[in-house]
Amino acid sequence: MSAEQWWFFITACTILNIAPGPDTMYIMSKTIAQGRRAGLLSSVGVCSGAMIHASLAGLGLSAILTTSPDIFNTIKWVGAIYLIYLGYVTIAATFASSDNAKEEKSETTKQHSAWRIYYQAILVDLLNPKTALFFLAFIPQFIDNEAGSYFWQFILLGLVVITNALIIECGLVFLGERLTQFMRNNTSLACWLERSVGLVLVGIGFNLFW
Repeated sequence: MSAEQWWFFITACTILNIAPGPDTMYIMSKTIAQGRRAGLLSSVGVCSGAMIHASLAGLGLSAILTTSPDIFNTIKWVGAIYLIYLGYVTIAATFASSDNAKEEKSETTKQHSAWRIYYQAILVDLLNPKTALFFLAFIPQFIDNEAGSYFWQFILLGLVVITNALIIECGLVFLGERLTQFMRNNTSLACWLERSVGLVLVGIGFNLFW
């Protein structure tokens, strides 16, 4: 691509990544409820899932989604149910008995471990078939069929999109963490904050159904 085409591509990536979507809302909900570490891990996890989508799209496997509504809807419904489940678990944890505070703390620490946060974010992105359709619709417009391997051009452009998204999401995580830090330091507010985040996740899940 020429310099002008690269500039247009990166500008388009930035605009599309700034627009709020399920992934961004998920990352911000984790940041608000659990802090910067959880937000950054969620962002990396979502971008890892997006890289898998980009690779499958580059190989042509994601094109199956455009020709099979049943597969598309199945993946979409599984993703929606998973988000609703995460929301339910988040809300239910806030109603744990105060008599079991020590046990609850131990379980929460386990639940919020780095690996758990990371793979949950990967699943959230992988189970959103619209991500695959985005790569299939957007990236091919910028591929030069005479410039070399279609697959590796697709992967390179996909990496640019995902790196752009990661930079923007990390910025949002730092901003969200600063704005809500005082809430997490207050036990009562933190509890309601967790419940609100749970409702957001449930809402995102139901939204996927439609």
